[in-house]
Amino acid sequence: MSLGAPLTLDVPYADPNGFWVLALSRVLTSHKPDVLLPREQAVLDEMPWAHRRSEWLAGRAAAKRLLAVAWGFSQNEVEVLPLESGAPRLWVKGEERPELTVNISHTHGYAVAVCAREPVGIDVCDDDDGRRLPRIAKRVMSEGEAEACGAFNSVPHQAAVWAVKEAGLKLRMGGVFQPGARSVRLESLMPPRVADTSMRLFLFRLPEAAVAVALNAVTAG
Repeated sequence: MSLGAPLTLDVPYADPNGFWVLALSRVLTSHKPDVLLPREQAVLDEMPWAHRRSEWLAGRAAAKRLLAVAWGFSQNEVEVLPLESGAPRLWVKGEERPELTVNISHTHGYAVAVCAREPVGIDVCDDDDGRRLPRIAKRVMSEGEAEACGAFNSVPHQAAVWAVKEAGLKLRMGGVFQPGARSVRLESLMPPRVADTSMRLFLFRLPEAAVAVALNAVTAG
């Protein structure tokens, strides 16, 4: 069984579970949004480091292109601005749209974005970064967790662990320090499942990287 469905670069993907995903390669192309509005430009201007500016631009490029396809928003009317926490928030024609969610992740190799009409988190982890997991597993995984989900079966497994934990934390607006990676306890990677039954996870594969998306569980109405 594959560790996630393959994602095609530069092609927006509409998932039947109600979210859209787009992945861009940062290695093949230096991505930038077609349009940055004044408030976005002001955020960019405050960033002193070239690598941070590059990843921020790639993330906005993915988000704006995805929003144009998924919801028909022109890049001239969309702003993706950070909350105090750093999480992205969508503005359309100068009005905040909290009912629509966009989330972004980036690595050395990729920038990915997800959008949905509900809370959603996304993370991408290069396989090279996943190699660190065995060295720090005791800090990010609970007792028995790695064995239960096969975390160390392969490097792609290790990348998937990182991606799932980060996506789950971003769904809950948390971080690796608070509440910490242990708060997302993996029970399985195939299919992705965590102990928190209020969370749904979806795994995808890029060349040498894992992508995870986290949504709230469907509740009976």
